[in-house]
Amino acid sequence: ESFDRGNVLVDTTNYGVGIGVILNKGEVPNFVEYDVELPLQALYRIDIRHSAAEGRPVRLQVDGRTVSPEAAGAVTGSWTAESQGWFAAGLVTLGPGRHTIRLDRDGPFPHLDRIAIVPRDAPQGVTVETLEALAEARSLNPRLIERWADRVGKERDREASWLKRLHDRRTSIQKLSPSP
Repeated sequence: ESFDRGNVLVDTTNYGVGIGVILNKGEVPNFVEYDVELPLQALYRIDIRHSAAEGRPVRLQVDGRTVSPEAAGAVTGSWTAESQGWFAAGLVTLGPGRHTIRLDRDGPFPHLDRIAIVPRDAPQGVTVETLEALAEARSLNPRLIERWADRVGKERDREASWLKRLHDRRTSIQKLSPSP
């Protein structure tokens, strides 16, 4: 709830008992900005923890660039802390140094508790630059590609997954094949 700029209310006694949340204080559009210092060049996943009894997606921007036009839009069941959940909001490549994270909406906000900025590895064999170039060249959503690659990677590593069996089988076949 410690933002650098914004026109939202910090509530610790009603909807945010014991944890604190930010929410609309009457003025719209709502916005909040955080200045963050990042230590390294990486692909970062931005997650937002929120609660909402109705969908109130916010636009997520990093350094003035829209990362997600509809972050934190999930309905969690209520406006209170018991129904809060973490949701992936976007992926962005950032260098070391200071960056500005901005959330805004033309109407009231969902009840936001926390934002996490987590460094991620790109999918194996794909550099961030090629992922973004591929998405741009084919008019694809880079966030969707990354989420799909992440999901496939998790399934491939899960012991009972058919993708793991397929991956292990392909690896075994490749090892048996003679080198050209």
